[in-house]
Amino acid sequence: MKPRCFSTIMNTLLKYMTISNSGKQMTLMNVAFAEYKEKNGKEDFEFDKGNVSKWFSGEDRQSPSLVKFYGSMENMEALVFDIQYNIFPLPYDKEKAIEELYSLLENDLSLSKSKKCEISEGYPYNSEEDKAAFVGRVVFLGLQQNKLLYNPKTGQPIDYNEKSQNLKDYLCNNVIPKPQRYFCGRETDLQV
Repeated sequence: MKPRCFSTIMNTLLKYMTISNSGKQMTLMNVAFAEYKEKNGKEDFEFDKGNVSKWFSGEDRQSPSLVKFYGSMENMEALVFDIQYNIFPLPYDKEKAIEELYSLLENDLSLSKSKKCEISEGYPYNSEEDKAAFVGRVVFLGLQQNKLLYNPKTGQPIDYNEKSQNLKDYLCNNVIPKPQRYFCGRETDLQV
């Protein structure tokens, strides 16, 4: 299983949504981060579909402005509100989704035991507010974590520190430039 990250968390919520398959990712982003959209300064703000798709597949890191926005207590409370009133009506089995998120949290080896306890304090929850607060803390943690990105072709983590990388994975086309034997137009630089 991939390490717990934003894409894993959001896909867990997405898996239990009852809305039609078309536009599920955009719908989930729009209802989960409604406060961000509202306070972004544009009335008709929409998340970029390409970015959202990459966030859900784990190919790209989520927007730093989204992470910064939910760093304040006021906006975090708004996230919890949006989860309780906008997301919780969508899943057909909300309790199972919360159980899965808890399991992901407990099996994450990158977190200390004390951090896990802090996030899941009081689990299992009885009130809707406590459930929404837990999901909000997990989603925010996923936003904050700088996890490995995954190559969609292989499903393996992308290691940018690797000494020899396969250029085909990083170039727009599969044509690798050939080395040049001659230096053209740099005669003055070569004389020094």
